[in-house]
Amino acid sequence: MLQQAYLQLNSIVIKIDTLCEHVNNANTYIISNGEEAIVIDPANDIRSIKTLLKNKKLVGVLLTHGHFDHFSAINKMLTEFNCPYYMHKNAYSKLKNVDTSCARYFGCNTPVEIDETSVRFVSEGVKFNLAGLDIKCLYKPGHTDCSIVFQIENNLFTGDFLFKGSVGRCDLPTGNNLIMRKSISEIKTFKKEEDFVIYPGHGESTLLSEELKTNYYLLRF
Repeated sequence: MLQQAYLQLNSIVIKIDTLCEHVNNANTYIISNGEEAIVIDPANDIRSIKTLLKNKKLVGVLLTHGHFDHFSAINKMLTEFNCPYYMHKNAYSKLKNVDTSCARYFGCNTPVEIDETSVRFVSEGVKFNLAGLDIKCLYKPGHTDCSIVFQIENNLFTGDFLFKGSVGRCDLPTGNNLIMRKSISEIKTFKKEEDFVIYPGHGESTLLSEELKTNYYLLRF
């Protein structure tokens, strides 16, 4: 499955490709300005990612959290592209541990060997610019202790923190139900003067306003 959306940023048109063809049903996002691109969660086949990148320069790979189904293509990305990788420090630790990353559950017993010099650690409030895009990091633990939401304009790339109609499970390594409730309460108070498009780690995109009205977990907590 491939879906496309466009964002007008000043005089630049930003394209958002949603790629989901993997058996784990995880989304990979390729965001580009025509010349440069970033990848959020390299979960799908490297060949499909390269096809969507075409001749654009990959300037960064962003990881919402350290679960294998969201980074399963990272080893091949490391051999194909020379760019920085942005993730929480706890996600970096998970890449090297097939148990806490749940890689073993998916049949992978090989940890990721990624040089720390290639990694840019992010946490709550960290801001940076890639491909002409201002990116802000929001730390939303609960599903894991390394969950980062990447905010680009009015788009939120939420990983497994928030889905259409649901939220991430809390029974995997470093998950915590009480901490998830706190993260949910925080997103409910997110600034309301404009709506936000939610791009989750699995499933369809949605609107924050819609989730605030219909999502059981946002209504309950």
